[in-house]
Amino acid sequence: KKKIEEDKIEKLDLSRNDFGPLDIKFLSEFNLKNLIDLDLSSNSIKPQGVFYFTQGKFPVLKTLNLNFNEIGDEGLFHLSNAVLNELEQLFLFHNNISKAGVEALCKADFAQNLVVLSLSENQNIMDEGVQCFEKQKNWRRLMILNLNRTGLTDQAVKYLIGSIMPNLKKIHLKGNNFTSAINHEISAWKLNGVMIDYLDDAQKRRRRKRRQPHAANPGSG
Repeated sequence: KKKIEEDKIEKLDLSRNDFGPLDIKFLSEFNLKNLIDLDLSSNSIKPQGVFYFTQGKFPVLKTLNLNFNEIGDEGLFHLSNAVLNELEQLFLFHNNISKAGVEALCKADFAQNLVVLSLSENQNIMDEGVQCFEKQKNWRRLMILNLNRTGLTDQAVKYLIGSIMPNLKKIHLKGNNFTSAINHEISAWKLNGVMIDYLDDAQKRRRRKRRQPHAANPGSG
């Protein structure tokens, strides 16, 4: 069998392996200097595992998938201190993240290079969590932001609109607690060329139903 040279690996899928902290520590000791894409999703990774990951060197890593883990705020704090200067895509779907974790991420050095960020399915982020997008100036390259089902209300939209994200092209906001009061803000956002996906399927059906003309009452006339 041909031996795989670790320093030649560019893409590595290690998803669904139920890694413990020592497994991540072992990974961090590899010479992965050419690794561009790393998938660690669905591994039950906890904060200590993230800490060990940050001890490794991933100088050209562009995509990191940590979806469906258990890193929490502490894990995101560790990750935010990592040296990931080339990171462009970060996926953190369903990780028990709340306000504190997002605030740490907003201050990360690599945040200024992110093009795609997914924080979907972290219901405890809430409005206060996304307020840091308005406070920090790290999001100039961000093009796609996924905040589906993160416990947001209308106030969060105001924070996001006030953020400096000049390259934002699409934002996902489904499954949150918005009212019709944000329609004006949403319309203004769309005028700036941002695609906004904020209605879940049930809401879309209700809107279509309201737009349909009412059928004449058969008993009338």
